Amino acid sequence: MRKFFVFSGSMVAGLLLFAAIIGVAGLENILHAFRHLSFKYLFAFLAASFAINILSAYKWRLILSEQGYKINLFRLMMYRNGAFSVSYITPFVRLGGEPLRVLMLKKHGIPTNTAVASAFLDKSLEVVMDVAIACVLAFAVLAGFAVPSEVRNALVAVILVLLAFLLLFYFTSFTRGFLSTAMLVVPKKGWLGRLRARILEIDSATNEFLKSKKSCLAKLLAVSVVQWLALFLEFRFAALIIGYDASFVQLMLIMLVTGFVSVIPVPAALGVLEAGQFSLFAALGLEPHLGIALSLVIRLKDTLWTLLGFVFLSNEGIGLFRVLRNNLRKKRVAKVSANFK
Repeated sequence: MRKFFVFSGSMVAGLLLFAAIIGVAGLENILHAFRHLSFKYLFAFLAASFAINILSAYKWRLILSEQGYKINLFRLMMYRNGAFSVSYITPFVRLGGEPLRVLMLKKHGIPTNTAVASAFLDKSLEVVMDVAIACVLAFAVLAGFAVPSEVRNALVAVILVLLAFLLLFYFTSFTRGFLSTAMLVVPKKGWLGRLRARILEIDSATNEFLKSKKSCLAKLLAVSVVQWLALFLEFRFAALIIGYDASFVQLMLIMLVTGFVSVIPVPAALGVLEAGQFSLFAALGLEPHLGIALSLVIRLKDTLWTLLGFVFLSNEGIGLFRVLRNNLRKKRVAKVSANFK
């Protein structure tokens, strides 16, 4: 019940923020931004998004290959997309659907511990490499381009936070372990406490991979760089869809803001994505309603991938609402059983 209230509260807050931002910018102004709608750029935008998803699946395939398992690249892409679909409608956009990836891998006979380790490695290395590249790009923007003072101050703060995260991940991964270190602040009792042994196994697998798979790490980094180039093209085409020819610096800032708001615990980043782009465009002295129009283009792409992911999960025999209903039934049965004890 508490999770339901958290979800509902974050959704309502997102809806209110979304409505407020639309009201401030003016719906007519936002719709006017689409007068230059180009289907040529829309196709290129979706093609770049598809390339990004393929590259993400390829990185996961590299990790699984090092663990001794080979799975079709397209299936891995659909597994990731299914996980994204669940994550997108939860307050935890980057993490909510990760258990589904483990479930999909078990269909291939991969042991649970190995499946969990591969998903964690894929996600953690993806985040770490994205953070590292984002730091480099943010620093390049600060060093080589003139930006408004408020944007510069925000970039400095972002770089410091990201560097702190990178240092924390590096030192903990090669000592106690990143997850094991995080568990120090988690109570030993309860379900998290019962997972402690498995978490230690995941950390052990992660440490071994980081220390012994240097060539694979180099490949993963190279693919991540190519993926960021595709991401740059994706955002450039997204801007061109609404007739906005953004500069390199503006695109980098738009990408950084989009990445930052994705970690805010609101389903689909509803409202916060629009608010982030609205604030950025205003700070850059641009028309703020263009930022909202751009965020709607990004949201269209995410929604399409989400729908595709749910179609795939349905074909795999995984119905989201059925899973939620079964979980509720289990909780009710457990509660009734406890009352009779």
